[in-house]
Amino acid sequence: MRNRLIASIRSSYSRWILYWSRPDPPVPWKFLAFVVLGSGLLTPLVYQLPLLGYDWFRLFYAGFLDQYPPWMDPLLAPFRLLPPRWSLALVSSLSLVSVAATTFRQSQWGRADGLFAALLALLSPLVWYLLWDGQIDGLVLLGLFFLPWSIPLVLLRPQIIGWVLITRKKWAFGMALWLAASFLIWGQWISQSYALSAGSVAHPTAMGWNTLGWPILLVGLWMIFSSKGDPWRILAGAFLASPYVQPYHMTMLLPALGRVRGWRRLLLWLGAWVVGAVPGFLGITKYLALSFPIMIWLFLREDNRETF
Repeated sequence: MRNRLIASIRSSYSRWILYWSRPDPPVPWKFLAFVVLGSGLLTPLVYQLPLLGYDWFRLFYAGFLDQYPPWMDPLLAPFRLLPPRWSLALVSSLSLVSVAATTFRQSQWGRADGLFAALLALLSPLVWYLLWDGQIDGLVLLGLFFLPWSIPLVLLRPQIIGWVLITRKKWAFGMALWLAASFLIWGQWISQSYALSAGSVAHPTAMGWNTLGWPILLVGLWMIFSSKGDPWRILAGAFLASPYVQPYHMTMLLPALGRVRGWRRLLLWLGAWVVGAVPGFLGITKYLALSFPIMIWLFLREDNRETF
């Protein structure tokens, strides 16, 4: 038993080092152009939807961002050049196209299969929750495909995406350099953001280990260390290793629907519905919702494809 455990640890470590040293894939600029163009065309239609956009109007558009990384304000400044309702329509369109396009991009079984996976992702309650609340996780998801250039964008969710950035040398060094520069520009912003985020951690729908208990953290760390360098599996583990998680954050996991098919895809889609039930059925659903990232971690353990 001991020898098998040691062998497993050595294997995980070796795979991690191998992935750490790999060169970055080419930046998919055509993919970015498609997302931007598609979002622009979709925006007038999304404008007609009766979206509440509560957090968008209250926090992001209003610039009330003290609990977030300080570079969020300049990154979102271009959206404030639009009228409030149009800005919500644009960020919502970017989220919709990002989720659909990134899910489609994960499929290796042809165009029809990719479109079906993208449709399932869009029919997930996580997407509806994201749009209704006016959150930005669709933008963060898009940033995963343009690393290391998009490090400031993905670090808008540092407690989650930070785990992904340590999987490759260039990403990890880029994150360290960006954080060092942020301290020079904005001072010790982490302590201030942490203090102001106490209310968010206590939110009724919060699902991080700070709410559910420290054993969740241990499981998440084990998942991350045993992920063999797969960024999607590490991202899945990060949702258990993060102190603060909201249901709409798990929108970033929806592209995993394109990495599997058959009964695995169906189970993942149903798992997303369990996460979507958390706001309406508090309590044990928070623990049940963790089955979504855990299933992703398990289903992708034999998939060695490069996906970022």
